[in-house]
Amino acid sequence: MKLRTVCVLVAIALLLAGCSMSFNINTSSSVSPSSSATTRPGEIAVTITYPGNYVPAMNVYAVRVDKSQSPLVLQTNQSNTIVMAVFRDVPPGTYHVLAYNPDPALANVRGGYTRAVLCGGTAGCIDHTMVDVVVAPGAQVKVIIGDYFAESIPLQPPQ
Repeated sequence: MKLRTVCVLVAIALLLAGCSMSFNINTSSSVSPSSSATTRPGEIAVTITYPGNYVPAMNVYAVRVDKSQSPLVLQTNQSNTIVMAVFRDVPPGTYHVLAYNPDPALANVRGGYTRAVLCGGTAGCIDHTMVDVVVAPGAQVKVIIGDYFAESIPLQPPQ
C-alpha cells in the first residue's frame, strides 16, 4: 500500500511540476507583427480570354482604386490560346484589372475583370461593373479578363 501511495504522490508531483512550468511563461512582453509582414507584396495572376479565334496582344493594367500609385502594366503577345500573366510584387490594396490592345487601329479592343465574368459571361450576365480585386500581403489573387462589352471600361488606357 505504501508503494501505491508513493506512486500516486510522484504522479501528482510530476503533474504539478508540469503545470507550474506552463504558468512560468513570461506573458508580459508583447509581440507585434513586423512592418514587413503587413507590407509584403502580393500577386495578381491574370488569365486573358477573347471572343475570337485568337487572343490579341494586350497591355494589361492593374489600377489601384484609390489612385495612390501609377498603374502596373504587363504586355502580352498575340496567342492562339488563352494568355496567362502575373503581376508580381503588387503592393497590398484594391485594384481594377483591365486590358487594352496596343495597336491604335484596334483601340476599341479593351476588356476587363467584371461581374459579368463572375456570372459566367453569358448573355444573361448584364452587370458589367468592375470587380474590386483585393491584394492581401503575400497572397495571390486570380482574375480573368473576359468582358469586352463593358461600358465601365474607360475608352483610353490608364496613365
